[in-house]
Amino acid sequence: MADLKAYLVESFAEITPIKLALNLCSHKNLGKKYHSNALFAFAKTGQYTELKSIFEKYPELKGAENETELNILSIAYFEAKNHRYDIEDDFDILFDRALRLDRKIKSGAAVLQDAVLFNLGLAEYHNRERKERCRKAIKNNSIKKEFYEHQR
Repeated sequence: MADLKAYLVESFAEITPIKLALNLCSHKNLGKKYHSNALFAFAKTGQYTELKSIFEKYPELKGAENETELNILSIAYFEAKNHRYDIEDDFDILFDRALRLDRKIKSGAAVLQDAVLFNLGLAEYHNRERKERCRKAIKNNSIKKEFYEHQR
């Protein structure tokens, strides 16, 4: 049932403004734990600047150690760069925050820090120096290998 609820929130967030999707999460049958699903769907559209302002307006969405915010922003940053949207160059800010993440925090099967660095490195595909900084900072060898394979 939880997977269906997550799918509902993500699907709704893909076709509506993010504020409406976040309001949907306040329904008694859903809850705050589905906020990340709404934010993830919005991040996949590359709306980096809008997500930054959402996190400023709703700081409770950031997560205990701001890990949710950083993960979502790294995805949105990658998507925005991939679609060549005009966004602020926040690479150094995001990179420094990624390095300060606790390596015990997971993102699926991977360590969140490596996942964020992976996204940032892919976002900076045309900037060799930044791409190399991300590759060197990734600790997991299989993620490094996957990162290298994406560069071909």
